[in-house]
Order: sequence, then structure tokens, then C-alpha cells
Amino acid sequence: MRNVDLLRSVDIFAQLAEDDLQKIAGLLKEKRFKRDNYVLRQGEPGDALHFVLEGKLKGTAVDSLGREREIAVLAEGQHFGEMALITGEASLVTMQAVTDVKLSVLQKDDFDDFQALNVHVMLQTMKVVAQRQASGNLRPTEEQASPNLPPAAEQTTTSIPLVEEQAATAVSTAPTVEWPEVPPSMEQATEELTASGKVFTVFSPKGGVGKTTLAVNLAVALAHSFHDSVALLDLSLTFSHSSLLLNLSPRSSLSATTAETLRSMDHREELDYYLSIHPGSGLRVMTGALRPEDGETVTGEMARAAIEQLRRHFAHVVIDTESYFSDPVLAALESSDRVLLLSSPEITALRDLRECQRIFKEVVFISKDRLHYVMNHIFPFKVLSREQFEEALQQELSAELPHSGDGPVKASLRGEAFLDAQPGSSLARSIQKLAVQLVSEVDETGAVSVVRQDKRQGFFR
Repeated sequence: MRNVDLLRSVDIFAQLAEDDLQKIAGLLKEKRFKRDNYVLRQGEPGDALHFVLEGKLKGTAVDSLGREREIAVLAEGQHFGEMALITGEASLVTMQAVTDVKLSVLQKDDFDDFQALNVHVMLQTMKVVAQRQASGNLRPTEEQASPNLPPAAEQTTTSIPLVEEQAATAVSTAPTVEWPEVPPSMEQATEELTASGKVFTVFSPKGGVGKTTLAVNLAVALAHSFHDSVALLDLSLTFSHSSLLLNLSPRSSLSATTAETLRSMDHREELDYYLSIHPGSGLRVMTGALRPEDGETVTGEMARAAIEQLRRHFAHVVIDTESYFSDPVLAALESSDRVLLLSSPEITALRDLRECQRIFKEVVFISKDRLHYVMNHIFPFKVLSREQFEEALQQELSAELPHSGDGPVKASLRGEAFLDAQPGSSLARSIQKLAVQLVSEVDETGAVSVVRQDKRQGFFR
């Protein structure tokens, strides 16, 4: 696109004569930034209008509570910093290169000098600004965000601190593990699998039954067989423990972005900003929220967009959930190829599972062939037998997880996956077997037909 055409796409220049646009275009200068470099930081003086010629940028802002939010992703032909040419006020956003980028930049000093010699241009630009303010399309506290960006977060002069870059590769301290032989279908090329990755959601209506432990270790088991192509999404939003169990320090989370931003990501590199890497397995982990209050901002649509992107870029996606039917949890259940219903051998857990069966049948419309029942023996003694459980549910158990003492707790205190810490234990072998079973089954049956949220009835509408 010609520089003149780029300028014409900005409304303060749209009505200028061709001759004026040609002169302003002559002031533009190209700049290049490497991936992850900052083009502009929140709180810095706004001193230029930037056009994206190549690559992508993301815009983030820190609000008054110190929360970082992603507010836009800009691609070729888009721009930011329009009002910097007029006001020069501190930027309300931080712009960072997602990929290597090439920009065309109009500096405020150069534009000011041009306007001083071309007063009619100054009058025209100020007229457009006045019209926008009068019509309410531009609030003073949002000027620096530019009309190309959504409204920015509350203005602050606090710069966003540099986040520590996460190592793409790390030396594994986990013991060498002999992983069970997997079916040939599990060894297909990643390129073929990631076109339609399979989603496994772990859900339990009762807390304290080992749901997160199962989700984390199932994901690690899959990651050891599918190098660089397994992701774990933590939708246990109040207290996200998946990263803690793996000793990870996520730099961002699902709550820091939007559904629209997620769906605009064309490349996995853009998604990587929100993923932590588990060194021992190569598992990618997307944390739902870094703080409990941030978890409340995650909507069902945000969860669905995250699942869509993860399914697109990874062969297998494991989802940990809350123990109640929130909108994000419902989005995960609806999007899943298989739902693992985890229970302990207790009469209360049995009753809750029967209620879940009714809800899946009458409200959420999840077919029973997508459900896998897993019993976790959290007690060192028998409470209910497998036969009693299956008779009450009228369903066969897909797996039983044997009692493993304090092994999982000790592993979590060390920030290790239990599967890596005690790979030869009966619990580890049971989870490995479950992973092989799930993958083999979905490879045979194909992807799930997702039931959309708007078909729900009653209190889940």
C-alpha cells in the first residue's frame, strides 16, 4: 500500500488534497523492530503516528488496579498513535512486536513543522478532532489509543515493567521415563494432527477429588508422546493451580486478553505469549487467571475462543475446570471430544454424578458416548466398590485411579508432575493407560460435533 493511501485511511487526513498528502507522505520513515521488542510503552510521551507495513503488534494497558489487559492486535495496513500528532500526551497503551515488524512512522516534530508552513492542514486536522469530540467518538482519556484501537484502560503514567522472557528450552531435571508403547495413530505428523486437535475436559461436581492432579498428569502423559503439541488450559479460575503443580510462573493469562483478540491470531507465535512451557515434557500451559478477582472477568466466549485456538495449533488439549457449571466450564464441556467425569468412591459424589448425568442429557446436551467416568480412590480403604458405582450410574467406569498415599502431594510441593516423579507407580501407569485409551478412541471416531451454547435450556441459558 502506498504511503499516500495509508495516510488517507486516517480520518484526520482523509479530506486533505492529494498534493498535501504527497508532501506528508514524504515525511514518513521506515523503522523495524524485532519480535518481542517494544515500539511504545504506556506512560511515555506520544510522539508519532505508526503504520504497520509488515508483521503484527499487540497493544496492552495496565489499569488502575495494576492488571495488564490486551486490547488490540494490529496487522498490516492498520495504525496507532494518531492523536499523538495532535496532543503529544502520554501513551495509554504499550505496543509490542508479536513478530518482526516493519513500520512507517510520522514523527510529531516533523508534522508540527509541516503544519506551521501549511496552516490549512492544521485547521483541517483540528476540525476533524473537534467533530469527533463533539460526537462522543473520542474521549480525552482515550485519545492516545487511536480510533483503530478499542477504548484503552484507565490512564496511568506507570510504565509496564518488562516481563522476564520465558526460556523456550530448558534442561529437564525429571528422571528418564520409559513411556508405554502407543498406537501408530498417535505418531502421526504434528502438522496433520494440529489441524483438528482433540479436546479432553476433566470435570467433577465435587472438589477435593484430585481433578487438577489428573488434568495436569494426563496432559504431561500426552506431552511425552506428542512432543511440542499438547496444551493444558486451566479454567479453574478462582485459584488456578495447574501452573503451581508444575512450578511454572506464567507471564500472562486468559483473563488478560479478549475473545476477539484470540480469534484474530493467525500464528502460534502470537499465542505463545500466553503459554508457559513445562521443561520436563514440553507441555504448554495457559493459565485462566493470575489472581482470583481476574478469574471473574473470563467469559464463556473467551474460553471458547481460547479452546478454538489451542485446538487449531495443538494435537491434544486438556482442560481443567471449576467444580460448578460456570459459562467458561460449559464452553469447555460443549467443545470437548471427551469429558472425564472424576469422582471419589463416596455416596455424595455418586449422587452429584447422577445429577450431572441429568444435566448433560436435559440441559447442556452432551451425548453419553462423550463421557468417561473415572473413579479416584482418594482413601486408603474401600468405600464403594466398582460394581456398586457402575450399578448406580448405569455406566461402566473407564478407569480407576489407585490410592497412592502422599505421593501426589509431595510431588506438588516440589513442583513436579507425579507422572515424572514416580513413573513406575500404579497411579502413573493408570493415567498413562487412560491417555492411550482416549487418543485411540478419538482417532477412531473423529472430532465431536459441538453443541452451541444458545441451545441450552432453563437456568443455564
